[in-house]
Amino acid sequence: MRATATAVMLGSGILMAACTAQPPAGQMSSSTLGSTVVRHAEVTGVRNVVAQGSQSSSSGSAGEMTEQGTGQAGDTAHATEVTVRFDNGDIRSYRITSGETFRIGDMVTVSSGYSGIHIRHE
Repeated sequence: MRATATAVMLGSGILMAACTAQPPAGQMSSSTLGSTVVRHAEVTGVRNVVAQGSQSSSSGSAGEMTEQGTGQAGDTAHATEVTVRFDNGDIRSYRITSGETFRIGDMVTVSSGYSGIHIRHE
């Protein structure tokens, strides 16, 4: 009888600890490939960048992209650098190559996980 009571108390304690360790709803999802964290943020900066080989340069604001250098077309990569401020005040910049257009003030979700980082409009 005493062993059963101890087992029940131990099981209840583990169950309660597991419930309190869960992140807030909508913040994280899990699968067999790993976890994905989704955070809400506001876009605070957008600029186009041109990377040539291992070098990169800023080309001003979005839509004003210029190609610099004399490298071959295969050596040049165009990307957009998006800077965001998360709800907790953290500021991060990400280079993206998607065709989606971002503007300062846009509200976005930043998903990071096994498949990389994705930024999408809310």
